[in-house]
Amino acid sequence: MIKFKHHITNRNFDSNTFKKSHGTCACYEFDPKTNQLSFAITQCHKKDNYVKAKGRDEALDKFMKGHKITINVKPKQIHTLLETILLDITYNAH
Repeated sequence: MIKFKHHITNRNFDSNTFKKSHGTCACYEFDPKTNQLSFAITQCHKKDNYVKAKGRDEALDKFMKGHKITINVKPKQIHTLLETILLDITYNAH
């Protein structure tokens, strides 16, 4: 089953104001038989308002086209791993 995870920063670093901007979305699927996690990530521009539906659509499109990463992971690590990746991508893009 394909799932999604989002990270949205509320801080606009250019104007030092707070709003929903610069989000990152992961589309992922975990195979419990092989312990493989496959995921694709998309990100909106730091000056754009984040739209969750658009992030999901773009991440799903990448995932379905095969533009994804597959790694072995324990089920308990999925949430922490994806959160770490999304945070790193979101904040390092500024």
